[in-house]
Amino acid sequence: MATAGVPQRKMTYFQVGGPDADANVQVRVPNVIALVGLPARGKTYISHKLCRYLNWIGIKTRAFNVGEYRRKACDLEKEGDFEFFSPYNIKGNRIREECARLAIEDMGQYLSSKEGEVAILDATNTTRARRRMVAEFCANRRTLVDPPFRVFFVESICDDPHIINSNITEVKINSPDYKGIMSHEEAKQDFLKRIENYKLQYEPLDEEEDEDLSFIKVINAGKSFYVHNVNGHVQSRVVYFLMNIHLLPRSIYLTRPRALFKSVTVVYCSGAKGPHRERIKNLRTNGRISFQHGESEYNQLGRLGGDSPLSENGLKYAEKLKDYFESEDISDLRVWSSQRIRAAQTAASLKKQATATEYWKVLDEIDAGICEGLTYEDFQARYPKQFAERDKDKYHYRYPSGESYEDLVTRLEPVIMELERQSNILVISHQAVLRCILAYFTNKNTEELPYLRVPLHTVIKLTPKAYSCEVEMFKFDVKAVNTYREKNQPCDHSISAPDGISSENAKEQSDGSAPKAVQTSCREQNSLTESNHLPSVAVEH
Repeated sequence: MATAGVPQRKMTYFQVGGPDADANVQVRVPNVIALVGLPARGKTYISHKLCRYLNWIGIKTRAFNVGEYRRKACDLEKEGDFEFFSPYNIKGNRIREECARLAIEDMGQYLSSKEGEVAILDATNTTRARRRMVAEFCANRRTLVDPPFRVFFVESICDDPHIINSNITEVKINSPDYKGIMSHEEAKQDFLKRIENYKLQYEPLDEEEDEDLSFIKVINAGKSFYVHNVNGHVQSRVVYFLMNIHLLPRSIYLTRPRALFKSVTVVYCSGAKGPHRERIKNLRTNGRISFQHGESEYNQLGRLGGDSPLSENGLKYAEKLKDYFESEDISDLRVWSSQRIRAAQTAASLKKQATATEYWKVLDEIDAGICEGLTYEDFQARYPKQFAERDKDKYHYRYPSGESYEDLVTRLEPVIMELERQSNILVISHQAVLRCILAYFTNKNTEELPYLRVPLHTVIKLTPKAYSCEVEMFKFDVKAVNTYREKNQPCDHSISAPDGISSENAKEQSDGSAPKAVQTSCREQNSLTESNHLPSVAVEH
């Protein structure tokens, strides 16, 4: 599937050794990733994940699903059952081959036009003849000025009946092939027969017979791998990514600390370790122990960046956050925190709820460079051209001597890899960082990413699904500075009620009851970027 709105980048190709040079020694060429495997082996899942990841790191990618071409070409009520996929069904074979050819041609046009850099062919490609057709098509794209396409096959092999049955039950029987046509049980039985038809002609990739091809075998959803003849940066990134993803159910929680402190001061947190223990200990006053990552002094003063401790409201939120995770009773919860004081305070408050707590420098807020500590009003007054450039292209704009959102994505790639590997995780970090993580899991493009809503005093719960990500937002009844600023909106800041809740409603929710949850699918997650319910603006990155 295409990711709309991903900025196009001018592609440059470098010939190494002349126009007849092998594609494997050329520096930059278009790449085709072709899936291989029987039905219900997670090929489309891999396709979706790869497409999302490559777009997120700035490699424009589109997936071409041959099944979608087939559904457009067939009457599913007459030609949608298992018999259509029999190797002895001449008409069915002809239609499926034609659909594959159309998808491959569209894929070729997508890459040749320089619209994208990577195309994913999401199909079974179970025969050696089909794979040779794909490889020859890519090799024949060579012209006097353009190199051939580089091909990488990704074969998903699975003999685990639990994984196969789960994929059929949760995904396949609800697909357009069966929805409204067969009952769930009829669909399941039909799909099992479809798999048997594919097995009759399945030829797995082989390191001897397919010696000249580049491929990876993903076995039983990542329990083991076989990698053969990897060439180039993109193929290496694909291998790296595939070796880190898993299918186990889990949730990822995101939250922001709020730093302020006028009369209330943060103090020593016995749960803090490493560089944070002494930094927080030095803030001790009156022997009071406070834990949290919420509103800060810089939040309230409308200043960029900073490393101030939690505000009074931030401390209140920390306590509610602790209560929330006590009620969730997550036995394997791990906490990852940035190394900013307010984040470390918040992580310390969850010492009893977490099986482990880690402090990551990579989770620190975006570096505002020479603008660190300025209010947005100061930024606009002192550097009007820089301010205007940032409003024009917030994703690519880099603070002088600081970072851009694009830099932040690069910095956070190891975090994404670890999040893909882990079970239940709470990430305590900052607005720009959490926007990048949220954009990855909700498949948001670079234009949307810098304007995603990550309100203070809110837990964002992400639950990855087969082809999407369920998003729930738990908003706590603690007042917070509103740090959201729309594109080109004048600078201002003030304290508001919880994000999206009026002051009147906030009073009604101040009885200590459970936080309000707003649930949405990432495919329909417009609420993360819409702006009609937030009345004021404070500092934000």
